[in-house]
Amino acid sequence: MSIYGIGPTTARQLYADGMRTINDLEKRYHVHGSDTEAETTQILKSKPNKLPDLSIKVGLQLREDFSVKIPREEVEELRDVVIRELEGIRPGHISTITGG
Repeated sequence: MSIYGIGPTTARQLYADGMRTINDLEKRYHVHGSDTEAETTQILKSKPNKLPDLSIKVGLQLREDFSVKIPREEVEELRDVVIRELEGIRPGHISTITGG
């Protein structure tokens, strides 16, 4: 369940299907080591103004990136940008940074 796109229900189904390791998942979803970065870059650049469909395959490809902690200062800067944009649309927003 540490892979983006795999929640409890999908994890149970994958387990029932014999998936036991990350390698099993990579084989099932055709994720190959050296191809991963290039393919992920292609997916992300294919529609630059639209968020990509973060499927299990993409979750597998980006799992290392998703596990990197973002420094608190960077999170606060991102929050400030979002709040500033929201204020231009509709004033009065508040935010709370959560997570670790």
